[in-house]
This record gives sequence, structure tokens and C-alpha cells, in this order.
Amino acid sequence: MACQFVKEEHQRVKKFLNFDDRQDYDDAHRGFIADIPDGIIKSEDDSIVYNINETNFLEDECPETVNPSLWRQCQLNRVHGLFEVIKGKIYQFRGYDIANMTFIKGEKGWIVIDTLCSVPGCKAGLELFRSHVDRLPITAVIITHSHGDHCGGLEAVLEENTVVYWPMNLREEFVSEKMLAGVAMDRRCVYMFGQNLPQSKEGFIGCGLGQAGCQGSKSHL
Repeated sequence: MACQFVKEEHQRVKKFLNFDDRQDYDDAHRGFIADIPDGIIKSEDDSIVYNINETNFLEDECPETVNPSLWRQCQLNRVHGLFEVIKGKIYQFRGYDIANMTFIKGEKGWIVIDTLCSVPGCKAGLELFRSHVDRLPITAVIITHSHGDHCGGLEAVLEENTVVYWPMNLREEFVSEKMLAGVAMDRRCVYMFGQNLPQSKEGFIGCGLGQAGCQGSKSHL
């Protein structure tokens, strides 16, 4: 139950922003190809590491307990599956992690940009991609930066001749952030995202920039 102050603030947001503009929803669904069966990703030991069905409540109208702008953003982030961005050339796996995984067709094979939070999530995205698009080799992987949702699943896409590109000093950045500032940053995340709350209208809604990280084993850079 939202208090009066929260209700009034959320009403102010509704009046300030144009919620009648549905262009972002159309854009988010454009190019949809296929989804993971049942919306569930499992790890090597058959445990569930991501279940999109836990966020089905986002299909409802925004409740008074949630900022309408956050609700709308999480609805957009939740649009999930494999999408064709540019016909025959660029594809994306979306909605099963904080980040997206992008596939670009190069001269000799596929170039993968970012590999999500975990190996099971990245593997599931790759398998979905392989089942609907040309099965060319993965010639290169580009890791854009050191945050875990962009590099955690790396080993799932590596093949014998795959070349990996990442920013200079990426390992140093990764270590300094995870080991030196990691405890403080993890505590910040608890407050910033409410990630220890159950997923519900009164709990964890989403991360804002993405829905939620896929769990499971991580790659070592």
C-alpha cells in the first residue's frame, strides 16, 4: 500500500511524462524472431538461473506502489528473445540479463558483442541464435567494458579460432572494481536496485537499465 506522498509523487510523474506515446514499445518488439521455450534458462546442473515468468506481473497496469516511469522502463526491458536488427546482418538476444548480446555478420563469420552475466545465459542465447540464423563460426568477440553483465558468459561463445577484443587495462579495471571496491558496490546495489527483495509489484521491479542479471557460473577473464 502506497502512502499519500508516494501516490501524489507518482501522479506527478504521470502528468509530466507522455505515457500515451507507445513508439518505444513498437521499437522494442520490432524484428522478433523467437524465444527460449518456457522462458527458462538452466545451468549445467539443471537448476534454474533465469525465469522470465517471475516478471509476468509487469504485464499488468502500473500499481500505485511503483514509479510509473520505472514500470514502463521495466516493461520495455522485459521484451525478450532473439531479434533481427538489420536483416541478415545484425541480431540481438534480449531480456534475459541486464545487458544484451549482439551478433554482427562479418566477412568470415559472426562477431559477438558482450556476453551477458553468466555462462548458462550466454549459452542459451547462442543456442537460440544458432537455431534460427546461419551457423557460421564465431570469429571474434568484443567485450565493451569490465562490468560483469558484459563479460561473464565469455567462454560460452569461444571457439578454436575466436579472437577476443577488449579495452586496454580491462583486467586491472575488473580487479580494482570487484576486489577493491566490490564490497561497497555490492552494498550500494542492494539499496539501488532492491535486489534482495522478492520480484513483485511491492518488491524488486528491475534494474532500470536492464531487467535482472542471469545467475550461474562466470567466465574468468
